[in-house]
Amino acid sequence: MSPPNSVQVFVSGACYQDVILHVDSFPREDAKMRANEVEKRRGGNGANVLQVLSQFQNPLIRRPGAASASATSSDALHPKLSTSLVAVLAGDKDAHGSDSFILNDLRTNLAAVSLDHCVFRGNGYSEPTAWIVATKTTRTIINHTTLPELSHAEFKLSMLPAIDRVLKDPSVAESLWFHFEGRNVDQMEQMVDWLIQRRESEVVRAESEGRSGWWKPVDKVGATVVGLAPELQSVLGRRSPSINSATSNEGTNAVLSGSVAGVSPGGNALGKRESKDFTSNASASTSTPTSGTINPASLPPAVVETPATPLTTQPTSQLPTPQPRLPQFTISVEFEKPNRPGLDNLLPKVDVLFFSKWYAEGRGFPNAPTGFLDNIRRECKPGAILFLTWAEQGCFFLVNEVTRPAQTHHVPAPAIFPVDTIGAGDTFAAGILYSLGVLGMDVRSGCEFAVRLATAKCAQVGFDGLAERVF
Repeated sequence: MSPPNSVQVFVSGACYQDVILHVDSFPREDAKMRANEVEKRRGGNGANVLQVLSQFQNPLIRRPGAASASATSSDALHPKLSTSLVAVLAGDKDAHGSDSFILNDLRTNLAAVSLDHCVFRGNGYSEPTAWIVATKTTRTIINHTTLPELSHAEFKLSMLPAIDRVLKDPSVAESLWFHFEGRNVDQMEQMVDWLIQRRESEVVRAESEGRSGWWKPVDKVGATVVGLAPELQSVLGRRSPSINSATSNEGTNAVLSGSVAGVSPGGNALGKRESKDFTSNASASTSTPTSGTINPASLPPAVVETPATPLTTQPTSQLPTPQPRLPQFTISVEFEKPNRPGLDNLLPKVDVLFFSKWYAEGRGFPNAPTGFLDNIRRECKPGAILFLTWAEQGCFFLVNEVTRPAQTHHVPAPAIFPVDTIGAGDTFAAGILYSLGVLGMDVRSGCEFAVRLATAKCAQVGFDGLAERVF
């Protein structure tokens, strides 16, 4: 494996306090019901991504190739990773935990994450809150906030010095990665446009200095899939009796069983949309020209299945070649909710796209993940990397190589008994940011890593200790 990358990651998204009422059934109108349990936790997709990603900042966690977690040499320390939350928060930056549930949680569970780029609105605003009525099969959410959203001007004011510091001093970091939750779309689109403009101006400057290869999109998937090395071996069968060991490569659709509060039985391992029909229907996207010149972009996608990785490990030397690296200035966006006005405007602008099953269903592909990717890629930029999480089927992905027929790859999720699937999609995104952005894995191996990380999350309550379980 090539030397790890030094990365500064900025994640923009909302932070909520979630009040979860666990009940046996959804209450009737005007009825009174006793909750079985009341749970309070900090929510928000961006903060969830950072809670997982920041665990890899722990220097005691071994990176691939390190001899032991207790080693003191620089080779044993984890790659340099800096994480920052970019969000609006109620109250004052100096507020104590008793004054702000969200801020106290961020300082406790995201201690390694910088809050320097957050905008504090002051004490005149209450904290955004979501009340969640959760049964074993449904989650009904009512949320409320008075906080003004983060503006493009506030984002630019905060990000400009941070970007300039990295671009002018390579010792600060080798790469920048900006990840956005798919909300506040009008302002977010302006933020993305500004980042692209800033990147393009740096490309011009780099070329004038003879650094013509400073930035270019990823243009291929990577080497042949093999098993992960011992340091990256599957989380399955390790330190958790709730995870079942997979011992063969039979089949590609791992099945989840059991019930989770707020999740339908057998559903929702990855992504956040429940569905009872998990059958892939690749034929929905097949339309090949019969005469004339064939446009490669119009050909139906080929699907490359990655068998479920057995628990046998292989030496580090057999790891896939971690090429190509991502650009040194990466922009990624989450496409979770399909009907947010203006969200589709971002499709042709970003480098890495995270799609939910819910989003694909909303675009008319309820049972056709490969068909969705082949359709949506035509709206994305050349070289973009598209990930589509699909419940217990794991993840489908492709690199948008528009000069040849599309090739969709499938990484199935290992079979587990789900315990808590809230935040599985955010965990997957964190796995991609880390495996591709820091470790420099090829896209296929990075997706395998992210699927296993998200599977580990589904097999436990909360996010604690996930990084330790994959190293």
